[in-house]
Amino acid sequence: MLDDGPLCDLFLERFKKIKAFDFETHGLNPLPASYAMRRRLPGILWDNSGKDTLRVRDGKRALRNKLKANNAKRFDKLPFNNGDADREAADMVDELMDSPVLSKVLTKRPPRFLLSGSSVVVRMGELEDFDRTVLGSLFALLYPGNVIISDFGQYARDLHIPMMRKGRLSIGLNNLEQLDKRMQQAVLQIPTKIGRGCTYDDAVELAQIGCKFPPGTMDYNAFIAERMRG
Repeated sequence: MLDDGPLCDLFLERFKKIKAFDFETHGLNPLPASYAMRRRLPGILWDNSGKDTLRVRDGKRALRNKLKANNAKRFDKLPFNNGDADREAADMVDELMDSPVLSKVLTKRPPRFLLSGSSVVVRMGELEDFDRTVLGSLFALLYPGNVIISDFGQYARDLHIPMMRKGRLSIGLNNLEQLDKRMQQAVLQIPTKIGRGCTYDDAVELAQIGCKFPPGTMDYNAFIAERMRG
């Protein structure tokens, strides 16, 4: 489970066998990368804002090629040349290694308890936004069991959509506007949705999917009011 802290503390108190991930001692290095990891990893590192630009597409491709050609075991050991695509990929790796947390975690292997599917909680509250996004997505990729993300708007990436389809992902979300349209549709297809403290627009979206009463009726309005109630 990924959370800022309070839910992690609650889980650790109630369930004694749950383990806590420690950013000082544990690692999350995904290398050497499998084919699936090579395909998904660039989508974690580059945010969605520039994903369709030629520079970003070339940088992602360059990183995938480097990971494949060198069978690299650490990001900081990847060789890059001075070409534009390589420089884009190298700049991203430099950004990873500039983070005190990421430079530690990404150069050490994941603990066995994580890869074996033991229940794990991860306190993300004190991390910088970039670190949270990268590590949150890597946890979701590497962990073989079901994943809970309490504040999904911070972490949402395309790689989460297959997890939703397989029923492996449970999320908390403040409002749908945190997500792009494609991700909104994926979230709305999750079979079990519990709305509390919703905006009016989000309550209407839930009503279109889950309310059997026509708009304007008392029962429809009660459905909307219930989802907007905190």
